[in-house]
Amino acid sequence: MRLEEFELPALGKDEVLIKVVTDSLCASTYKAVKQGTAHKRVPNDIAEKPIIIGHELCGEIVEVGEAIKDKWNVGQRIVIQPALKLESGGMDNAAEVLREMSDGGFDDVFVMVPVPALFTMAEEICREDGCVNFFAGPAVHNMQGSINLYRIHYDGIHVVGTAGSIPEDTVDTIHLIEEGKVNTGALVSHILGLGAVADTILAMEKPGGAKKVCYTGIDIPLVAIDDLEELGKDNELYRELAKIVKANGGLWCTEAEQYLLENGPKA
Repeated sequence: MRLEEFELPALGKDEVLIKVVTDSLCASTYKAVKQGTAHKRVPNDIAEKPIIIGHELCGEIVEVGEAIKDKWNVGQRIVIQPALKLESGGMDNAAEVLREMSDGGFDDVFVMVPVPALFTMAEEICREDGCVNFFAGPAVHNMQGSINLYRIHYDGIHVVGTAGSIPEDTVDTIHLIEEGKVNTGALVSHILGLGAVADTILAMEKPGGAKKVCYTGIDIPLVAIDDLEELGKDNELYRELAKIVKANGGLWCTEAEQYLLENGPKA
């Protein structure tokens, strides 16, 4: 895994060129790095033809191919694969809380992290004739989990394994964010610049924090949101970010992001 610069090919008639502003790091990238060609989605010739990582990005369209100019516009902002989170720390029974929130259970439950206990919880919060979607691909080939087979038979619960979201769900999620019904700041535990990506991905062997958001045009190391105030004692950038985050209930937010993009050291 390495950071390289290269010339882009000419834009195709049915392609768009996107300037990536942020890209949060995903554990699936760590799995690909560790498994190499043994990973189902890593091409066998990756050593000769390397691929670009990153699939949870936000950015801006800077060029549009001739054949799709009626669908996309220069300057249009884009987002790929948003995520939602419930802070369950301190809950005695998270499954019970989730059942109460959903009036008895959810029709569809996605397991986003390959942890057997979460797979079991997914079944517990799934309502009758619902579906448990094991979205997270394990890094090992022999991960065992348990599920209540009684509910499979009598409650008609379905279990599937997939990867990726569907466009309709993504659009719905974006609308929830725009309407202020979902605060995605709760997901962000760290920020970093492009130069810190490789080391941060390799460090995923020991999980720590939630989403780590990379600002591709900014040159900063991996920084925990909770450490901004301490780091701000000797750094004006972090000091101002800490003030903004504190005013937002301790969560990363649009104002903090804008300040970082405008005042952070450029890569």
